[in-house]
Amino acid sequence: MLSFFFYDFEFILFSRFSEVKGNSKCIALYNYDGGSIHDQLNLIEGEELTVIEKGPEWTKGQKGDRIGFFPTSYVEFYN
Repeated sequence: MLSFFFYDFEFILFSRFSEVKGNSKCIALYNYDGGSIHDQLNLIEGEELTVIEKGPEWTKGQKGDRIGFFPTSYVEFYN
């Protein structure tokens, strides 16, 4: 039952993402603490990130050598 829950969550989360073409970038507007969740990135206001996939609520991006998720509303997109 638990594995079914995670499958549904991942399907819902990832089915709403759109892949970004090229090297799209964003700037963090606010600090964000992803806590101990391994797939979330911490954000520091003003830092630049590379966007991999953009969703309405969560965005997948890269910061240095780490890839993870952060709230879409916490960044401003350009490129």
